[in-house]
Amino acid sequence: MFIKSFFLIIIFMSFIKASCVSDIDIKFNFDKQSIKVKSKIYDYKKSIQINYSDFDILGIDTLDKSVQNGANTLEFTYKKDIKGLDKEYISLLGDWYPKIKNGCAYKITTSLDKGYKTVYEDTKNEVDKVTFIASQKFVINNKKYNNIDIKTYFLEGNKKLSLVYLDKTIEYIKLYEELIGKFPYEKFRIVENVNTTGYSMPTYTLVGSRILNKPYLVNQSLGHEILHQYFGNSIFSTLHKGNWVEGLTTYLADDYYKKLNGDDIINRKIVLNEYDNYVNLEKDFPISEFNYRFDKSSMLIGYSKLSFVFHMLENKIGSKEFANLIKKLYKEFKFKTLDLKQLIAFFNNNTQMDLSPFFNQWLYKKGIIDFKIENVSNYYNKDGFWMSFDVIQDEKNFYEFDLPITVNTYDEQVNKRIKINSFKQTIKLNFSSEILEIYFDKNIDLFRKLFKKEKLISISALMNDEKIIAVVNKDSLDKYKHIKTIFPNAKIVYSDDLKFKDLKQNTILFLDTNNKHLKHFYPNINIEKNNSFLIVNQHIYNENKRMAVINFGKYKSRYLMMLKHYSKYKEVIFEKDTIIKIMDSSNYGLMFKFNDIPTIQKVQQQQTIKEIYDDIKDKRIVYVGESHKNFMHHLNQLRVIKALNESGKKVSIAMEMFQTAFQKDLDDYLQDKTTLEEFLKRSEYFKRWKIDFNLYKPIIDYAKENRLNIVAINVDRKVTQQISKKGLLSLDEKYREFLPKRIDQSNLAYKKSLDITFKEHIPKVDKKQKHSSPKINLDYFYQSQLVWDEVMAQNIDKFIKDKQDTVLVVIVGSGHLIEHNGIPSRVYNRNSLPYKVILNDYDTTKVGDIVISSKTKTDIQEQHKLGVYLKNSEELIAIRTVKDSFSQKIGIVKGDLIVELNHKKVNDLYDLKRVLYFIDNFKNVAVKVKRDGKVVELEMKN
Repeated sequence: MFIKSFFLIIIFMSFIKASCVSDIDIKFNFDKQSIKVKSKIYDYKKSIQINYSDFDILGIDTLDKSVQNGANTLEFTYKKDIKGLDKEYISLLGDWYPKIKNGCAYKITTSLDKGYKTVYEDTKNEVDKVTFIASQKFVINNKKYNNIDIKTYFLEGNKKLSLVYLDKTIEYIKLYEELIGKFPYEKFRIVENVNTTGYSMPTYTLVGSRILNKPYLVNQSLGHEILHQYFGNSIFSTLHKGNWVEGLTTYLADDYYKKLNGDDIINRKIVLNEYDNYVNLEKDFPISEFNYRFDKSSMLIGYSKLSFVFHMLENKIGSKEFANLIKKLYKEFKFKTLDLKQLIAFFNNNTQMDLSPFFNQWLYKKGIIDFKIENVSNYYNKDGFWMSFDVIQDEKNFYEFDLPITVNTYDEQVNKRIKINSFKQTIKLNFSSEILEIYFDKNIDLFRKLFKKEKLISISALMNDEKIIAVVNKDSLDKYKHIKTIFPNAKIVYSDDLKFKDLKQNTILFLDTNNKHLKHFYPNINIEKNNSFLIVNQHIYNENKRMAVINFGKYKSRYLMMLKHYSKYKEVIFEKDTIIKIMDSSNYGLMFKFNDIPTIQKVQQQQTIKEIYDDIKDKRIVYVGESHKNFMHHLNQLRVIKALNESGKKVSIAMEMFQTAFQKDLDDYLQDKTTLEEFLKRSEYFKRWKIDFNLYKPIIDYAKENRLNIVAINVDRKVTQQISKKGLLSLDEKYREFLPKRIDQSNLAYKKSLDITFKEHIPKVDKKQKHSSPKINLDYFYQSQLVWDEVMAQNIDKFIKDKQDTVLVVIVGSGHLIEHNGIPSRVYNRNSLPYKVILNDYDTTKVGDIVISSKTKTDIQEQHKLGVYLKNSEELIAIRTVKDSFSQKIGIVKGDLIVELNHKKVNDLYDLKRVLYFIDNFKNVAVKVKRDGKVVELEMKN
């Protein structure tokens, strides 16, 4: 009997490769949700090492004795409760069977009916664990490739996907047999899992039902799981920390597919952006401590960062050498366990390089490269063209790395890798021709902090911001009552209670498309309100924060609860039948520009302004910019008006110089109902605009003579002055009525240009002065400028919409027109009418603009001045007079209050300017002043 049994064992061994074989018999009790397992393990070469401490073994003493005695055969029985055991779909994963340390080959029999289709690690090779899946509802389809039996085990609803999965599996196996080596198993199964989780086990992979039909599953995830048959399921990682399998699999699967599609560089940028958003100091740890992913940050370390390390390693040793070593690694360690130290030793032993410093800093140290480039210069000397720069790191977070640079010279592009081995390192480079520009790490080859202009605006930054305010209208609060489920750090603030200080210091999330403040920040969100969406933008007033709007619409609002799956995007819109995902764009690498290759323009044709009509005849709005005090600019404005009017167009003129409250006064003058003097007084021209009226008089005279409408489009300056002092959110009701219906604050390029312009106009403070200049708030200045632009845009739009046959010529300062950021784009967003921008003597233009160059100059005769310094604009009290001026000659002295000029009463400076406008000379001009309480009439002295 003994001889017969021994003979059977010898025969059985001839059919297997493994030295350890485990026969398992499972009896299922679905009512009690438990299993009873009988197991017999044969070990032919070594003592069995098995961990059964968490199992209720029947006859445990006998088993303990067998293990202690180093028996080559173990038999044991145990019962195990399996929570959720379901006869419709049986899933035994995790710790349902004792772990055999050095691996084993498994053979499973069960008490299940013959109708069940079962899957487990059915291979003659030793594997590091065993699982079991079974269902009567599986529909099996199969194909063969190179004697590999490939099958799908899909449920009825997804059986139509089988062919796609079978063909794609063959495609992946072909790829990896070429890149790595022969597929490790004789069979491979793709098994549908009723749970959403997915796993890869030796000989098969589990795929969740809900995601089985997703394109990314078959185009990326399937290949990842198939590659795990090589790394993880035939070369095994150790159970303790230092799991290298996921990082290498990510690099040779997910990241490799992106490389094949040309998306590898943007993919690396996304990884660095996500790492910056998710992995903070508290969550960071060395790769050597990675075991398995348990959240987004751990995945970014164990999968993405380690993949990046392999990318840097490939760049370091060369792609050909790296590919050869991957093949050798697989061949040498197939069906063996490989820990992190052995992996490092393998690369060290198989290259001619000492890679220990590289691996030590990347695998045993947490963090990321964070370097700055400073003191960049380029110059020429007798030895050629030179460039120098400093590479600076924090000494406590120092990394050695090879810095990739790309230098464009006039004659060629030069690519170099510079060894950085000091926390402050000066680099000098010599070139034979003129240096145009340099890029640092343009292809994102280093695992480093992104430079400022490389960072991507994304949902992930929003989700991980600890200072976020969710702004909601009171009547919308119930609709967004679960917002803190998505954004746990969000502080809810009612729209009416929002303060600018809070808005500036925090990331802002506007809830719903009807949010009261949304129209003042992003008025042009043209998304159907039934769609659910999240849009993230740069914060307008804080470069380190974000502004976003979220809308719970009719369609797929529950998808917003799963934003972590869309974290890399800037916008995600859930429509009824589709999902729109939009990625942000940004720079690649850090760039310093020294020179451009000069451009030339061939002048094909020059034309005079009289020929401008053909360029503007089809436009509904023509903007003509000006420098306010340049008379030639105003004459050119008049010439444009004449070109249109005299060609038969019905023309109206919109003027920045007049505020809307004085439209009737303007109309009365144009219609001869008032005199010029009455018009200037009633329109408060010299108070509201202050610039010499003669600069604009030819335009107004022409309009009056030709019965052209003039539209007053400017805002009451009290409104903009209040905003520039206290901000838009500070306005009370008396000012809010003047605000336009929409104020688009989102144009950051416009804000930057206005900031520069405003700073240039701030008077330089004399350090010797004891008093300090008033503090300027650039944010409030920007808001006041926007209100100014938007009010004028709104008034232009209001006028032109009802005048279908009219061309409107808009006369404004050039600053409102440059790059179309001020008025033109805001009008166009309202009505989409065709327009043209004409600038006077300006270098900065957009394609399609017209620039008028004035080579001659005509000056206006300036109006007369009294030659007296006054206490202020409201009190005409003389402080002192100008030598040889009219005031000195007529006898005005310090302390005199001017009450009458040329027989007209004057109450303030603006009255004085208006009266002076009509004085041709000072002959026979009378002045009355109040002196020592008495009115004195002064006369000219000889």
